[in-house]
Amino acid sequence: MTRGAGPYARPVALGVALVVLVAAAGVAGYGDVGPRDDPAPGAPPGDRPDDAPDGGVDLAACLRGGPEVEERPAKASTRAEIAAIARDVERLRGLRFEEPVRKALLPPERANRRLRRAIGTPGATARAAERILEVLGQVEPGTDLFGVVRRFTLGQVLGVYFPRRDELVVKAGGGPLSPLARATLAHELEHALADQAFGLPREGGGLARADRAAAAEALVEGDATLTGQRWAVRVLSFADQGALANDPIVRDASEASAGVPAYVRMASEFPYRDGLAFVCSLYERGGWRAVDRAYERPPETTAQVLWPDRYHRRAGAEWVRVDGRPAGGWRRGPLVEVGAADLVWLFAAPGGDRGAALDDPRGAARPWRGGALRLWTKGRASALGMTIAARGPLCGSVTAWYAASRPGRAAAPRRGEAAAFDGARYDAVVRCPAGRVHLGVAPSLRDARRLAR
Repeated sequence: MTRGAGPYARPVALGVALVVLVAAAGVAGYGDVGPRDDPAPGAPPGDRPDDAPDGGVDLAACLRGGPEVEERPAKASTRAEIAAIARDVERLRGLRFEEPVRKALLPPERANRRLRRAIGTPGATARAAERILEVLGQVEPGTDLFGVVRRFTLGQVLGVYFPRRDELVVKAGGGPLSPLARATLAHELEHALADQAFGLPREGGGLARADRAAAAEALVEGDATLTGQRWAVRVLSFADQGALANDPIVRDASEASAGVPAYVRMASEFPYRDGLAFVCSLYERGGWRAVDRAYERPPETTAQVLWPDRYHRRAGAEWVRVDGRPAGGWRRGPLVEVGAADLVWLFAAPGGDRGAALDDPRGAARPWRGGALRLWTKGRASALGMTIAARGPLCGSVTAWYAASRPGRAAAPRRGEAAAFDGARYDAVVRCPAGRVHLGVAPSLRDARRLAR
């Protein structure tokens, strides 16, 4: 049996989404979360939300592909039903389990106790994430982001697979398995199947390689989402498919998502929605063999997931420098990889407000070719410098996004500056030399200018 070595850290770029805070606390797992703004299983492209990425693929055709599995009601015995789902997943995915997988079907409260122990307490990564999102205008000052994300995690996670333990945990009520529990089992069993066959990608490097880790997770979750949705449209009756959204666990998950920052919500959806489109693009080119080969060479950037042509062309990220530093007494924080997906999420919710989104967040982020930021702290004060490599008109999008992010007035830009902002709490400067966009955000214009160098 082939497996990657060591725990898999699950950061989404900037280290501020659900998966990075859980990973920073020590959870190493692949889960199924809900609810998301996914189309219903088998829904035609026109039924997707307007901003749902499709990567240029026909998702409906992708879901219809593959071998047939018979529709059937749940078996009376839970053990027999789990075995039947495992056989279905093997057939749909074209792989075979090499050994049994440990399975724990737990009531939601018991499953959440397991997750709480795994999540633990906030560490340096979580504290850095809070500061970064505050400086970028995505959360209010003083937000307990770790607490928000922990509550979100406990409410949203329906199941999780732990590679190191070769174990999956699924939330399930008493009695016969509900359609939701059966569908979640199909998703998690596919994780275990892929892990036994290929070894799931393990990305180290922490925040400095966060975008690469997010891209690899999109492959893993996209694979399981495609397999799980194919299972649902073939095995569940029409009535059972309709019952998925009405399950009490899903209703509880909807309540848990209230008040969660838009950036965190979008980042948590990325591996499933964009990952599904990415895996479908692979399947269209070469079936499951193409998906299998991707585990040997996972996508290296979220841009390769968003625009699969970059994956096929092996168009990676450019290396960027973040050299600016504020004057006097500031402490240098972590260097954080900034991916194309980060820009999409920022452009889609300036200041955390989806109503203030740029006209085409995805298209506006397309010029991205690499990026990083550096956090600086001085007591309770925070600042950051960010550099984005670009091939195309990204400068105007970054300027428009920041202008919409927080109230303030434009300041007179100096020579070489594209824009300057004098805000109530933070000032900012944007510089756009050839092929680069530099952003400095700090409590003073002087430091913002230094950070934008």
